[in-house]
Formats: sequence, C-alpha cells, structure tokens
Amino acid sequence: MPVAEPFYRVYLPHLRALFAFSIITNLMILAPSFHMLQIYDRVLSSGSKPTLFFITLIAIFALVVYGVAETIRTKVSQRLAAKYTVSVADKLFARFANFPQSPMAISKYLRDYGTVRTFLSGRTVIGLFDLPFIPFFLLLLFFVHWSIFLVTLGGIFVMALFSYLNGKMTEQSRTKSRDMDGEAIGFAQAAFSRGEDVRTLGLLPNFITLWGHRTASALIAAEDASDKSAIFFSLSKAFRQILQVSIMGWGAFLVLAGDMSGGKIFLASMISGKALGPIEQVIGSWEQITKSYASYKAVEELTGPEKTLSARAMLPEPVGHLHAKNLIYVPKGAAPGTRIINNISLQLKPGEIVVVVGASGAGKSTFVRMLAGALRPSAGELLMDNAQYDQWPTEQWGRNIGYVAQEVNLFPGTIADNIARFDAYFDEQTVYKAAKAAGVHEMILGLPKGYQSIVGMGEFQLSMGQRQNIALARALYGTPKVLILDEPNAHLDQYGEGMLFNALIAAKKQGAAVIVVSQRTSILKIANRTMRIVKGQAEFLDRNKRPARPTQAGQLAVGQKMDAESNRLKRSVASESAA
Repeated sequence: MPVAEPFYRVYLPHLRALFAFSIITNLMILAPSFHMLQIYDRVLSSGSKPTLFFITLIAIFALVVYGVAETIRTKVSQRLAAKYTVSVADKLFARFANFPQSPMAISKYLRDYGTVRTFLSGRTVIGLFDLPFIPFFLLLLFFVHWSIFLVTLGGIFVMALFSYLNGKMTEQSRTKSRDMDGEAIGFAQAAFSRGEDVRTLGLLPNFITLWGHRTASALIAAEDASDKSAIFFSLSKAFRQILQVSIMGWGAFLVLAGDMSGGKIFLASMISGKALGPIEQVIGSWEQITKSYASYKAVEELTGPEKTLSARAMLPEPVGHLHAKNLIYVPKGAAPGTRIINNISLQLKPGEIVVVVGASGAGKSTFVRMLAGALRPSAGELLMDNAQYDQWPTEQWGRNIGYVAQEVNLFPGTIADNIARFDAYFDEQTVYKAAKAAGVHEMILGLPKGYQSIVGMGEFQLSMGQRQNIALARALYGTPKVLILDEPNAHLDQYGEGMLFNALIAAKKQGAAVIVVSQRTSILKIANRTMRIVKGQAEFLDRNKRPARPTQAGQLAVGQKMDAESNRLKRSVASESAA
C-alpha cells in the first residue's frame, strides 16, 4: 500500500529556506544585546565616541539584515501555504468527485483545509522555527555565567510544563468543540438547502432551537478550553516576567560580588528573553497549533495515495460496447445478505436502446448509476470495449458517457458551460447542436442572457423540466458512445418527450448504445430490449408481448391485476400518477 510522504519531505525546499533565514534572524536579533554590552563595558568606561559610532553603525546594519531576513521568512511561509493549497486542492477535489462524501463531511474537510492553509501562512509557524535556537541562547548564557544559565534552564522547564498541562487539560474540550461545531454547521447547511420545505412546513422555530442548542454546546466547550488556556498563558507570561526580574537581580548580585561586568546584566536579561519567547508563543498559540495539526491529519487521511486514483494511460477511443458482469451492490451498514442489486449482467451494444422498468425501490437507479461509473459496485465487473472501468482514465470515460441522473444537478456557471461540461475550449456550434437535439435551444434563447444565463445557484431558477432538458443536452454533448438516462422524461410534457425520443433515435442511428430507466411505457415503442428489475434481480421481457397503449399519458398503475401476458408486462412497469 502506498504511504504518504512526510510533510517535511514534500515541502523540504520551503522548510530549508525557513530554517536558513531563521538562523539569520536569530543571530541578527542579538545585535541590541551586544550593543548594550559594549556601551556599558567599553564606551562608558573609555569615553570613546568613535567606538560608540562604529558599534552603533554595526548594530543598525545587523538590524536591517534582520528586517530583510524576517520579511523573506514571511514570504517563504506564504509560498509554503500556496504550495500546500495547490498540491492539496486538486487531490481534495478529485477525492470528493471520485469518492462521494456527505455535505457535512465535505464542509468539515474544506474547513480543515482552510485551517491548515491559514496556519502555514501565519506567524505561528514562523515562531516554531525559533524553537531550535533555544539551546543556542542557553549556550550564550552559559558563557555569560553558569548560574544564569541554570536559572534560565529551570525557567524553560517550568514553562514547558505549563505548555504540556495546557495541552492535556484543554484537549477534550477542544475536540468536543470541533465536533459540535461541525455538527451545528452541517445541520444549518442541510436546513438551508431545503429552505422551501422549512418555510412551508413551519419548521423554522424548531430548527432555530435545534441549531441554537448545538451551537451553544460548541461554544460552551470552546469557552471551557479557552478559559483553561487563558490561565496557563497568563501564568506563563507572569512567570516569564518574574524570571527576567530574577535574572536581573541575580546578575546585579554577581556584579556586586565581582563575578560579572555590569553590561552583562542587560545581556543576560535580553538573551534569556529570546530563549523564553518562543515557548511563551507556543503556549499562547497552542489551540491554533493543535487544531491545525488535527486538520492536517484529517486532510492527509482523506487524500493519501491509497485514497486517490492513480493516473491512467489513455486508451483507444471506444466503440461503445458496455458489458456489466454479475454486478452486486450492498449499501454500507446494510444488514447481512441485503443486496440492492443482486448479480445482474447486461451486454449493451452500439446502436440499440434498452429500457429498464420495475417498481419503485427495485434498484433501477442504483443499477444505471453503476453502469455510468457514478457508483462503485460491491462485486462484479464493468467493462467498455473489453477494458475494465478502473483501466479507463476518468476524463476519457466521462467523455464517452452521456449520463442524466434521476435528480438533475446543474453546476454554478452559464448554461453553455453546463452543456459543454465546463470544457474551457468548447465549440459553440457543438453546444448548439446538443441543445437542439434535446429540444431546449429555443427555451435557452428565450432567457434574457441566452446561453450565458447563470444557473446552479445563479440568477435563474429553472423548472425541473427545463433542468432535465439541459441535462439531456449535456449528456448528448460531444456525441458520446453510451447514453445512460435515469427517468429523463419524468418532468417532460408530451412535446418534450417527443423531442427526447427523437434524440434517442438519432443517437441510436449514430451508433450510440442507449439505456433508459423510465416509468412511462410510451418509451417502450423505441426500445430494442426491455429489462425488468425486481428486488435487485433482472430479467428481459419479450417485446412482442408488450401491452396496449394506456389511455392516460402513457402511464400504468403499480399492482394492477392482469391475467393476459401483455398485462403481465403492464403490471411490471410501475409508475407514479402524472403530476
């Protein structure tokens, strides 16, 4: 199984640059300390103005270098965040597309992704690169005086203990806060996506109460963690000030005892501050650090190499032979033995139309979703032109499949973009051709902005029939080799259904293999074969024994008692009443 590369290997050039410029900044920041030492120990005792001038000039130069290095360090951290954004965004998007997640899960992972990106571009990650220089500052303090070194070292251990206790005592509250916050946001998103139902059913007051309870639980947990963290942060700040005062006092005592020069008092105080500063920053940023690390682990777990699809070589363009062998589908969490699809096989040939019928819940949509590659079967094989589904590059497979789902979705963008499947270099004439074939060209031209109308959370709220027609045009775009349509006439009137039949017949004549799920028997007249799915199992019906045309909109009622063989087929084609 492939193993994800450690973070430091993936972003090694940026980490090296950060460390290199951290060396420069941590060396140059010592300039004020040594400047003060030289003033007290040399300038004041000698009264030399040239010495004062030159050491001041050197200190200013060092601080200018420090400023430049610090600026570059900030830029590098931003480049690090940008590289993370670019490298992870594609994998995250591909993961969502190839392995569907719930809206709540998608929202959580996107928040995690944003948390890591913000952390990498912020000051906290830069502060972490100051931690390795604590031993260097301690070594300098040892050369100043061994006792000051020991005092500072003891202070570091105490502050490290504060940091550890801060993490342990707030971990549970922070985890609970993140989980409850995710639940609250997911609940709100689910409610907002069904705003009409919420208003119509009078659910708003109840939903506000439920959302308020979940948000309050998240806030209580977050407040508990923040209160505990604030205590440790305040203790660490107070302890650091006490420690520095103690170092100054002890330094003065050493000067009075003749063991140290006066200038070293200030040198010891300033260097000890540099040694303690990064630890104090870690304590203050502990919540952000732990949250970012947890978010990074979650995103890495989702987008690791074993969870993403590897690149596949392009295959010769297919003719359109679609072969399903012994497909089985068992939903996650289902009881043992539960099979939505149970051992269904189908050979779909170019130039034929297969209509799938059956009662509601029989497994028709699940079956065609597996044929389209939208749903992975639990067992069985799916081949196109004798090549396994997993051997086809995703884009090549999708280019040769025209798919209309039962629940039509249009994506944010123009109608032209949606029909062209968001191809950046689409041909307008090909878009018009697909729209005309679907019978939606005139309707689109009737919109104020025509093909440039924004849909999918955009300016226009299209009817279900209009969306279904546009989805059909999208399926027909580019003359795909296989058409898989799940109830494409469910929301169409008689004219729209006639245009659909014409489009399917034209696709058949062009050599496309067509499979259609439908509750309307009117489509049987253009079918070459009829498959009936009953409780996850399939059988092919004799098309020579089709029922007489029904009198009302071509629909048949489920469970109607028939004694003739033709009525047997009529009974098998379950339908809903016309709206």
